[in-house]
Amino acid sequence: MFFEEKKSRFITRALDVISGFWIWMSLFFFFDILFIYIIGAFVELPFYIIVALLLLVPIITIHSYCMLI
Repeated sequence: MFFEEKKSRFITRALDVISGFWIWMSLFFFFDILFIYIIGAFVELPFYIIVALLLLVPIITIHSYCMLI
């Protein structure tokens, strides 16, 4: 962070954005998998619903990033 404050470069800004995406999506995937596991303990979830829930995470992440710009 110290060097980024002193002299910002394109590659460091790009890596910062990529790491932000990665952290945000990891957190969403954690809660999504936790949700699927808890609901799956009580109800049999079809495979396509599980896939849809997992594909929703990148869509929400990209949408939330585009809303910031």
